[in-house]
Amino acid sequence: MPSIGSDHFPVMTTLQYEPEEESNQAQNAPTAEAEDIKETDHKIIEGKKEGEKVSKEHAEEQRS
Repeated sequence: MPSIGSDHFPVMTTLQYEPEEESNQAQNAPTAEAEDIKETDHKIIEGKKEGEKVSKEHAEEQRS
């Protein structure tokens, strides 16, 4: 592929949709343990708090 003028490399792929395989996906899906779900929820809450903090700090900087 030709250069695209970036430090990222272009990727070319071919995908194939096979609807008959969809029924097999549910059987192979990973399941989350209760502890994993609890940890994930905790991290989401922490991330939201951090995002709010950063937004407030940014807003204060803009007012200065």
